[in-house]
Amino acid sequence: MALNIEINSLEGIINIKGPIHDPISKRRINKVFVYNPQSMLYQAAINEETINLLKIIGVTDEQKHDLNRLINPIKVEEEFEKRQLLFIEDYGAFDEYGIEPKKEVKGLGFIVETRAFGLCRLISKDERGTAHLKSLDKNQSHQIGEGNYSRYEIPEDTICDHPNGPCTCLSLVKRDANWSSPFEYKVEFEDGRSKKVKESDLTPLKIAKPKDPLRALCTLQHSSLYHFQAREKLNLAYIDLIRRGSGVKSLLTSRIDLHPHQAYVAGTIMLDDKQRYLLADEVGLGKTIEAGLIIHDFISRNKDSKILILAPGALLQQWFAEMYSKFIGIVFKIADLSGFRDTDPKKQKRVIASFNAALEAPESILNQEWDLVIVDEVHHLLHHKPLYDLVQKISFQDRGLLLLSALPAKHREEEYFDLLALLEPNKYVKDDPKDLTALREEFKHLFERQQEIGSRINIAKRRLGKFKDGDEKSASKVTKQIQEILKIPVISQDSILKEKLLAIEESMPANKNFVDLVESILFHVSDYYRINRRIIRNRREKLIENKQLKRISRGVKQLTYKPDQYEIEAINALEEFLRHLRASDIPEGILLILAKQLLQSSIHPDLLQATLVISENQLPPDNLSDNFAGLDDLVSYSEWDDLLENCWHYARPFINNDLLANCLETCGAWSDQKKDENKRLKKWISFLKKKHSEDPKEKFILFAGFPKLACLLYEQLSEIFGDEEIARFHYGMDELFDEVREREIKEEEVRRFKVNPQTWLLICDETGGEGRNFQFASELFHYDLPLQASKIEQRIGRLDRLGREKDDVLSTTIVSKGSKEESWFKCLKEGLGIFKQSISGLEFGLREIEENVARNFISEDSQLLEDMTILIKEKVTTERALDESQAQMDEASFNSSYAQSYLKAQLKKKQEIHFERTFTNYFKQISDRKSFSTPTDPTFAEGIFEFLPKYIKDLNLDVLEKQDERKGTFRREIAQERPNYEFFSPGNEFFEFITKAMRQDVFGRSYAIECLAESNPWRGFEFSYRTLIKNQEEHLDMANLGFIEHFFNDLPINLLINENGELLDEEKNRLVLSFRKELKWKEENKIWFDLYKTKGGCLEKYYPGWKKLIIKLEKISRKKAKDAFEEKLNPLVKEKQNALGEKIQQLRHAKPDGWKESVENSEKLRSIMTTWDIQLDAVGFLSINGGIRNV
Repeated sequence: MALNIEINSLEGIINIKGPIHDPISKRRINKVFVYNPQSMLYQAAINEETINLLKIIGVTDEQKHDLNRLINPIKVEEEFEKRQLLFIEDYGAFDEYGIEPKKEVKGLGFIVETRAFGLCRLISKDERGTAHLKSLDKNQSHQIGEGNYSRYEIPEDTICDHPNGPCTCLSLVKRDANWSSPFEYKVEFEDGRSKKVKESDLTPLKIAKPKDPLRALCTLQHSSLYHFQAREKLNLAYIDLIRRGSGVKSLLTSRIDLHPHQAYVAGTIMLDDKQRYLLADEVGLGKTIEAGLIIHDFISRNKDSKILILAPGALLQQWFAEMYSKFIGIVFKIADLSGFRDTDPKKQKRVIASFNAALEAPESILNQEWDLVIVDEVHHLLHHKPLYDLVQKISFQDRGLLLLSALPAKHREEEYFDLLALLEPNKYVKDDPKDLTALREEFKHLFERQQEIGSRINIAKRRLGKFKDGDEKSASKVTKQIQEILKIPVISQDSILKEKLLAIEESMPANKNFVDLVESILFHVSDYYRINRRIIRNRREKLIENKQLKRISRGVKQLTYKPDQYEIEAINALEEFLRHLRASDIPEGILLILAKQLLQSSIHPDLLQATLVISENQLPPDNLSDNFAGLDDLVSYSEWDDLLENCWHYARPFINNDLLANCLETCGAWSDQKKDENKRLKKWISFLKKKHSEDPKEKFILFAGFPKLACLLYEQLSEIFGDEEIARFHYGMDELFDEVREREIKEEEVRRFKVNPQTWLLICDETGGEGRNFQFASELFHYDLPLQASKIEQRIGRLDRLGREKDDVLSTTIVSKGSKEESWFKCLKEGLGIFKQSISGLEFGLREIEENVARNFISEDSQLLEDMTILIKEKVTTERALDESQAQMDEASFNSSYAQSYLKAQLKKKQEIHFERTFTNYFKQISDRKSFSTPTDPTFAEGIFEFLPKYIKDLNLDVLEKQDERKGTFRREIAQERPNYEFFSPGNEFFEFITKAMRQDVFGRSYAIECLAESNPWRGFEFSYRTLIKNQEEHLDMANLGFIEHFFNDLPINLLINENGELLDEEKNRLVLSFRKELKWKEENKIWFDLYKTKGGCLEKYYPGWKKLIIKLEKISRKKAKDAFEEKLNPLVKEKQNALGEKIQQLRHAKPDGWKESVENSEKLRSIMTTWDIQLDAVGFLSINGGIRNV
């Protein structure tokens, strides 16, 4: 049959129409690539399954002319005299004129490996020895010189293509290193059939990596030395990083610079086998940060941890922002936005809910098994029984629990008891009212004795320490202190302690059981009779005394203005309206909420008018609720309308409509004034102009807390000063109230305020603290003075904060002269002293003070409010004195030595840069060049990186392959300024994936090199070992998991052994290892070569029993490494097990709350610590002047 041949000279393709069959594969061929064997312009190929070229028959003269044009390009025309079209049949070469076949070449069809082109199949060799190859993955042609390729051994488990279908390589059954015959493999097809096949019939599709570094070296699939060194440096940096974590890895991950007391709090809780604590640090010391560290610790150890945060509505955004911006992007779902019932913990494991949302759906909380529950502002729950009862039910469940609260002063035993009943309900809650009354009375006596108990315990511990150090005379002093402790009335009737004291007295002079008995008594007393053992409270004054903090002084400046008649009449009408309400039968709780809101809104006529208009709503609100009672000071801006609607609905039956109408009329007249006639606003404008002109470089913050006031002021002041000079930070900045969009807008405004020299004023509402601290600002101004002192404290706390460089915080406010507002300012300044020092310690007395202020605000007698200053000052003085006397009860407060050990977890800048370099260098080795870049940033010249995980070459990507980019930094300084960037540290998904791959993947864990240097010849192997815990999967509590990770994450042991099985002594081992580690690409007097892939074949020639030799030497090295680790670890393991044994014994004697669980965890830890073993981490072959390459 005649053939119809179409030639496309441009594409180099011949289309043949007709029944053409390849004589080897017996398959029909439709396309043939023209091949010029000398110029290598085109690769001959008939399809993917065969390596043969088809001999074409019946080519016409015209077609021959086209073929000549195709295979004789101009650029090579002068280079060769003759061009050939080569055809191959049964591996024999012919030209189109019938020239005799060339001499048969061994290895045609074999799979070979090259460094330049990867895996290829050998097609032919020319007379000069140049090999013509076809790459297996890209179907491209290559030519390469002899010696630059080697035979390739298909690894086990590799997926291959075969003429009979896909198959899996099971093993190599025939191997000939001399190129005389093809390798033969045993393969298994998809239908389960197994068969022996030749390599010429196999095409590897998905190469299986060696399962471990030992196998990689045995099969000559080792990495290059450069890859090995990159991985080794990252591994050592990672080990150092984890060991710095002291078992509390999450300390590494905070974007903030931790202070010693914060590190101490986090470390104490993380390393406890029971994470149930009450955090009572004073305002501004960072309770939220401390709780965030605990949250991240849970997540870093178990990414599926279910965590619930309950907080006042006003603090939801602050919690959300703090967790996201400072703890590696931890994202919580705010239940208030979608409804708690729509929040499925199976899908959303981290939830923040307001107190109000929790009360609306308590079953949604109680029906879930949370791993950790955090409750903020717990002291407010003492005045709200439904919420208190809900949290107590949560507390009964066995889970991690952190309560963030102020502490009552010494004389408030009842409130103290109620707080502890939330923390330890099994101990402080009784169903029978009589039992509860008796328990409260017993607690009162115990509370009074806390200072004495604590003092005697500390003395006994110090004297016991002297006895342990060898001072035998201290034994009698220890015994005396124990006797004194048991004389304390609340302890004297404890039969367990009496029995142990008798045993001590009988053991005198002290025997080997003396220490155990004393420690058992002290443990029992601390656990049963020290009420603050799970309460951590850091006091600012104590930290300043210990030089952990610097003192920040406070000051205030008061300015006044004389109100006009419109303002006076509007305020008088409002007070008359409120006095009439007070004279009615309206519930006082509703009255006080309305009074506080209306009085604060009177700062601006438009706001007062808008607040009064809500009262005209005749219909009850859809979400009528009494959940706000007792919590009105803590509502968020999103809850504010609901609060007012509820209050107005309850107040409506008691409202005098004429007085309300008068309020609206006078307020309207005041509002109708021109803006430039508003006396208060004019005074502020004049003041701001003066402040800015005095020092244009200073930054100021103007707080305007009432809803919508900040927005109103921004509009008015922007018209005067200009948009560029003023930034804003308030609720509702996004018109659609989109949370993500609003965060982005706020983020940009804060950045502009901080870095733009033209922007000098930031207008904030109370959300100015949501995840933001403005320590860099010079002063703050209060446009309004809310009747909640805690809000003013929080404002000052935005500047009076850890890390502030200036030594003072100055506040300025402007009040109406001779008004009740001025009297309230006097109460704040002279009574509470809030502008002089923090009001921490006064929280439990503030509620009563603020309610009395609100009552006197609406009294006709203005002198009552004026006289309150003296009464408040007396009360504050008493409360502070009692609070200071309680300082000795802070059982678990700051410990400097422990704090410093935990603080070492955070890397210094130099260490961060070192880790950054090792990480990025390793990433470059495992990925393509385009997978890594360093984006520009207007502030930071370096330190920001963008990784593209989808371009990683050899690792199993899992979820990372779906990510387009990972943009972030390794430097804490940058992470603080760029919260939208990832912080690459432990716990970050990308960081964890790469470091886990580095530890487990075979890449970079083997090498083989020869080095020419001025040194004696040496040939041998390097084996590196690390520790391994066999039963690490067994369930342990969080603290013990952290301890195991820290304790056994030791530096690897590297051993060098020569080819004769002789281990180098310690000094020679150190020298040779140092020699290998210091090898660089280009170095004088040291020239080294990777015996890598193609050159690795010489190793098998030099060592005929290559695999057996490696396995034999590894066994010798393993025994030596195990002995070395045992010598180092066994004493430490024994010491820890003895300590655990003592702890278990003490728990069984004392039987404190939860002792069985603690004993179980301690016994598990003791058991697991004995299961450690060693694992081969890396292996290499090193030849120094060994002559391997000459073989």
